Amino acid sequence: CNRTILCYMTDDKYRYAERLSYVVSVGERVCDTALYYPVSDFWVSNRSEALSRAFEALGRALEDRGIDFDIVDDDVLADAEGVDQGQIRIGKAVYTKLVVPSEAYLCEETRAALARFCAGGGKVLYSVDELHPTVQLRGAHERVRVMHRHLENGEMYCLFNEHTEAVAYCLQVPKGNAYRLDLESGALYACKVCDAGGIKGIDGGLQLGNTFSYSGDG
Repeated sequence: CNRTILCYMTDDKYRYAERLSYVVSVGERVCDTALYYPVSDFWVSNRSEALSRAFEALGRALEDRGIDFDIVDDDVLADAEGVDQGQIRIGKAVYTKLVVPSEAYLCEETRAALARFCAGGGKVLYSVDELHPTVQLRGAHERVRVMHRHLENGEMYCLFNEHTEAVAYCLQVPKGNAYRLDLESGALYACKVCDAGGIKGIDGGLQLGNTFSYSGDG
């Protein structure tokens, strides 16, 4: 066996990967934010390093703020549907907010597409300050990554701890019934939902590298 990471994966890790692959495939992903990838700038040597840093900083800021997002470029914007209605639609993905590095060069076609996008009600942003987290977490460290998927009979939230230590949090949920799937063990637990001032939430914690999935009533 070559010395690759696959050599060191145990059966438990394969089961974890199987469960994770299934969980992120069910239902419809809830994500309305995209980050613009400034391809044109990377062809210009005196701009590429600065724009690369700006692009990475915005991506990290989105992640640390708990905002799920995808990356789009000029080709995506050229092929997207719904631009005149304030949407960037590619397949099942629909984005109404586009985050752009402030110093990015935008070709004429992209500028025209974004003007139509804004005129239709879409938002072009140059920072993450106006965006709201995909999942409402109280007390969690900024390096907890999140995903929200809409199911036929409820909502599902996936949390992953990228921090170097354990974190505690309270996950806000829309209604009172919720379940936690431990993706490493496959165990499913009914969660106790607390009500603090009319806001329902689940208290929990994640060890380094842990992934939990929560599902409940919509």
